[in-house]
Amino acid sequence: MVIGLLKIELYIESSRSLKDKRRIIKSLIQKLKSKYSNLSVSEIELLNNWKKSIIAIVTVSNEITYINSVLDKVLNYIIEGYNYQVVKSDIEILNY
Repeated sequence: MVIGLLKIELYIESSRSLKDKRRIIKSLIQKLKSKYSNLSVSEIELLNNWKKSIIAIVTVSNEITYINSVLDKVLNYIIEGYNYQVVKSDIEILNY
């Protein structure tokens, strides 16, 4: 079993309040879940910061190449987003 974790820090320039940020992050999470099956997505840090967010995206498979491919596609999709900027991203692969 292989677990892939993508952790992304986002900067949301257009956000003027926590309500704005939560709307943008919720929309992103819903789009990711509908576009890519077999993903778990959640905001994990900076919950009360209205300009920044850290989200985690996890997927499980039996092939490392599949995990890398999916997480690369997800990262590219997020980078193309217009409501936020990717400040930092880390991919971690865990083999069990």
